[in-house]
Formats: sequence, structure tokens, C-alpha cells
Amino acid sequence: MRRSLLVCPLFFDAPLAAQSSAVPGPRFFVTFPTTKSAAPLDGRLLLLLSTDSTAEPRMQISDIYETQLIFGRDVEVWAGGRIASVDGRVEGYPVSPDGRRVAVARWADINFNAEDVWVLDLTQRTRTRLTFDTAAAWPVWTPDGRRIAYRQRSGIYWVAADGSGTPESLVTAAGQWWPAAFEPGGRALAYHGIASRGSKGEIWRRGLGGSETPHQVLAGAFHNYDPSLSPDGRWMAYVSDESGRFEVYVRPYPVPAAGGRCRWTAARSRCGHPPAARSSIGTAIA
Repeated sequence: MRRSLLVCPLFFDAPLAAQSSAVPGPRFFVTFPTTKSAAPLDGRLLLLLSTDSTAEPRMQISDIYETQLIFGRDVEVWAGGRIASVDGRVEGYPVSPDGRRVAVARWADINFNAEDVWVLDLTQRTRTRLTFDTAAAWPVWTPDGRRIAYRQRSGIYWVAADGSGTPESLVTAAGQWWPAAFEPGGRALAYHGIASRGSKGEIWRRGLGGSETPHQVLAGAFHNYDPSLSPDGRWMAYVSDESGRFEVYVRPYPVPAAGGRCRWTAARSRCGHPPAARSSIGTAIA
């Protein structure tokens, strides 16, 4: 089998209509002719949706207001003429859990002097500004799509996704911190950052029930960044330079006191039973 990355750009000038299906939202069917590859393909299928036909879609994916959409799923033994579908079960960037809204950080001017979080409604074609402190970025949806966590100079905050209410503080600590992923059901937030200039990257957990205080999930003498939780919340994928270079690791979550770690590289995994973890944009770890 050949390992491949197939990118399918699509352009739209009208709202997408939902089809009759048990899965809400539109559904796309992708195939390719056997003349493109006689051998079945293993790899990643990326679906890019854009309303701008004047530029290459891959160059339109960013963390700013004008970003277009990208969805990804794994394919195995995908033969020519065989259909691969992309629907509401496939995760994308940077779309809300219901697939109808996009959270982005938008710069106020070309000099990058101010940045705030906005939500775009893909169905109503409206936009809502959520923050007004000119220092908000890195939006992360809660699992129910009702709130958005984001990074601000003084820590991590969250705010109602419909623009109502005022932002509330989640994490206030010295250093620089970024929200990463919510546990299933929104029980807690996994976040990462550095406590001071020159210190190692750390991964922390902030419970959202009662008066639970933040605690460090993963400590060590190495940089640990970008935690991502599996859909069932039992595994955490993250980036570490423990080997001397940055690689992807997977551990049980919450992280046990010792053991239970698997290391993943582009070539192979180094663990017995690979878990089903998924990144924030839906990239399958195993």
C-alpha cells in the first residue's frame, strides 16, 4: 500500500444545506480514479472548504478571522473508485462541536497591535466579537459549544460563545499559558505553557467543578507541550523533547505517577497497545 496525503479543495458561494442523515450537517463523498493510483492508498484525506476561489485553499488556513475550513480523516486500503465520506463525525479546524460556528483570533490592524476572539456563524453568516481587551488569542471550544476558552496576557479566560456575559478567569499565574483541550463533558481544561522565561514547557489541569485548584499533570526535565485528549478522555497525546528532538508521546490520562507511556514517531510506535487518541484538528494518533 502507498502512504499518501490527498487534499480536496472545494469552493462555495452559498450556504451549505444539510442532507437527510442521522449525522447532522452536510456530507461529502470523495473518490479518485484508478489512473491516479493503481495501488490502494493508506494515509490522510483532507477536505478544504473555501468561499474564496482566487487563492490556493491550503494557503487560506490560518488562525485569523479570514481562515477557511479544513477537515481530516484517515483512510486505509482506499482503492480507486471507492467512496470515502466526510460528515459531521469528522473533526475539523477551527469549527465548533456542532459544526456550524468558527472561533478565530483576529488582528485589528496590519501592525499586529491588537487581537481579539470572534465567532463566525456559518449558517447565519454572522460574526460576533467575544473579547474587547485587544490581547485575546488561541480560542478553544468547550465540548458543548457553549463557551470558548482563550489566552490573554494575564492568563486563561473563558466566555460565552454567543457573546453574552463577561469573560471569567480560569488560570491566573506567572508566565505564559495556552488553553489546549477540554475533558469530555467539560469537567476540566488541560493547558500548557511556561512559568518563566527560559523554563521548560509544562502541562497542567484545571478542574471546572467546585473550588478545585490547578495542578501540574506532567512534570519533568524536558519541554512538554500541546496536550490533546482522546474522545473518551482516557489518553493524552503531547509533544516532548525527551529524546533530544520534539516527538509525539501518548500517555494514559490522568497521567499516572509512573509508567504507561508510549512514544510515537513518523516511523513507528514504541508501545504495546496503541490508544485511540485524536488531535485538536482530528489527526489520528493511532
